[in-house]
Amino acid sequence: MSLKHQFIMVDNHIESYNVEDVLEHFENNDYIINSKIDVDDDLLQALIFDENGNVLKDIQFNEWGVTIINRLEIEKWINIINKFASELGGESNNSINELEKLFVEAKISNRTIIHLGI
Repeated sequence: MSLKHQFIMVDNHIESYNVEDVLEHFENNDYIINSKIDVDDDLLQALIFDENGNVLKDIQFNEWGVTIINRLEIEKWINIINKFASELGGESNNSINELEKLFVEAKISNRTIIHLGI
């Protein structure tokens, strides 16, 4: 069984980047969830970590906790996802395709993505 990361697109613009605040809002159902996907840890490792095991310097990411991905970060993620997809060549990967759709939709509709770590 592979560890999973969850990416959740919400209507809300999140003002607090405090993990406890974000989790409390989830528990209270304060966020309007548009869609969410689960991504295997192995795939995410390949996507956003360099050969030394460090998160790519262009993005902010908390592997074990909560990451708020705002409009500026969404654009960076889309670029990384597209680069990764092109490196796969003709190999189709449903998780990458779904992740790309989620981020593009969030960008177009000016929504926020919340990453919940493993």
